[in-house]
Amino acid sequence: MKSQLPSAERFEEWVVGDVLPSIRKTGSYGVTCHAPAVPQTLPEAPRLAADLAEQNNHLHLVVAEQAPKVRALEVLTETAGAICITDAAKQVSMQPKALFQWLQENRWIYRRTGSSRWLAYQPRLEQGVLVHKLTELGIDDDTGQQKVAEQVLVTRKGLALLGEKLAGRVA
Repeated sequence: MKSQLPSAERFEEWVVGDVLPSIRKTGSYGVTCHAPAVPQTLPEAPRLAADLAEQNNHLHLVVAEQAPKVRALEVLTETAGAICITDAAKQVSMQPKALFQWLQENRWIYRRTGSSRWLAYQPRLEQGVLVHKLTELGIDDDTGQQKVAEQVLVTRKGLALLGEKLAGRVA
């Protein structure tokens, strides 16, 4: 994430320091839900109703409190910008080699036969989670044609999706 705005830096610190570790540890970010025990006696029923009403009010407050953060994450995933897979690995606390392997095994990237360069699968490009960066390398002395190199980059939307999919995984 490359923005230098103070609000963006605070947001990134929150995502990297709070949200992603929680997702990695628990598989989600939020409040866990436990099913209430069915009342066995008549006096237990009103107490359960009161407890559930209190819990419901608390959850509504939590949702209201988290709504701006959720919206900010949604906005971030829709903004322009992409990072290389190695930097994305740092963001999701993985070794780059492990992330490359995961991306290949889960059909995000592939290599053409005889090539060492990674390419993104078309559905991932259409999803907007990966993009290709083209870099002009100059004119080929033998053919006289422009040489171009492609690099796969992970978008912010892709980084958020990787955070979800890799939750709980230790590299």
